[in-house]
Amino acid sequence: MKPMPALPDALAPLIDALAAQGVRPVFVGGYVRDALLEVPSKDIDIECFGAGSLEALIPLLTPFGSVNSVGKSFGVLKLSLGDYDLDLSLPRVETKTGPGHTGFAVTTFETFDFKTAAKRRDFTVNAIGYDPVKKELLDPYGGERDLETQTLRCVNESTFVEDPLRLLRAVQFSARFRLIPDPHLIRLAHTMMAQGMLAELPKERIFEEFKKLLLKSDTPSVGLRTMHLLHITPFFPELAALVATDLWDIVLRALDTMAVIRRRVNSDPLAMMFAPLCIGMQDPNAFLTSLTDDKRLVLNVLDYVKYHGQPERLYAEAAPDAEVMRLARDVRIDTIAAVAEACYRGRHPAAETSDAVVWLLHKAERLGVLNAPRSALLNGEALIAAGLSPSPRFKTILDAAYDAQLEGAFSDEEGAKAWLKDYLSDLG
Repeated sequence: MKPMPALPDALAPLIDALAAQGVRPVFVGGYVRDALLEVPSKDIDIECFGAGSLEALIPLLTPFGSVNSVGKSFGVLKLSLGDYDLDLSLPRVETKTGPGHTGFAVTTFETFDFKTAAKRRDFTVNAIGYDPVKKELLDPYGGERDLETQTLRCVNESTFVEDPLRLLRAVQFSARFRLIPDPHLIRLAHTMMAQGMLAELPKERIFEEFKKLLLKSDTPSVGLRTMHLLHITPFFPELAALVATDLWDIVLRALDTMAVIRRRVNSDPLAMMFAPLCIGMQDPNAFLTSLTDDKRLVLNVLDYVKYHGQPERLYAEAAPDAEVMRLARDVRIDTIAAVAEACYRGRHPAAETSDAVVWLLHKAERLGVLNAPRSALLNGEALIAAGLSPSPRFKTILDAAYDAQLEGAFSDEEGAKAWLKDYLSDLG
């Protein structure tokens, strides 16, 4: 493990100012973990030992920018400094007062040492501190060693089991940092799941952890295997049913492939990541709506599930240009091609790409429909100009016109008007 990098220049004046007033600032949590892993981060949590109170901190911070007190009730002040977003807090304990992730009372203690303050954290890899004044790593629970051995351990059993969200954090951390839960953590998770603790969480919180799993890891399959290992998958019936099928390994390979290739498409990354996971589910809509009320996201994922087999079908049939343009009307070609490629490589692990996807991408690019459909040359205004009054028939006429356009019946507005005249004449 390499040493911590030098203190960012933008933060040095703030650190010096706090130290000059007898405050000991300590970097904590994700920033320290990521720095040890050489992962750049602009979000920094700083625990301020000896500050007395948050109110006493505010005048020390204001010379460096506007202090946001929105998290004050949770014991946190926010400050933007250069490119960095800082969360400053006092050493504290969180006492369980109710169910779920938010059922805690926060109490700050000026006299805490770092080991006592870090005891409230979930995993040892998140309980590492760094003193930027002394340039000293603070690691009372062996988090650096666990990073080196790729082990995920909880800091304190009694506090870990109080927060069911930590079950899902274990899942996404295992995927993002390739960490393997130790036997003790596995037993704790089994107990928490047997007690139904995950049901205490609102689906919005669960969804946020799924987002981190799918968007922040190059190997989300690791997290899903951890989810199964910790007995979490039965909480999601559609996912649990998928685990029991021969598709499970295929889906996991497709998911890891999508985590890489989605970056080449300027589209909806979260929907693209959910798509391989939902393909093969009996009821993907039920799974998605159990996680989120984002209707746009759900509809996009369901479209990707619906059309993911079209690239191979069109390729096998040597489909004409019009068929490709019809597909572009229903779904973005570059996006569905990525979904199709991920699924193909899930079924064929040794394959580098799919001939069908290459064919479709080249054809769509030549036709100018790679990321948007052909614009319709006839619209409602043209129908009104032709003497028609708005009615439900407009959709039928416009759909027929668009199909005719894709088939090459006309290629400009004049040709579209002539086609419309003939079409209306045939209708009488």
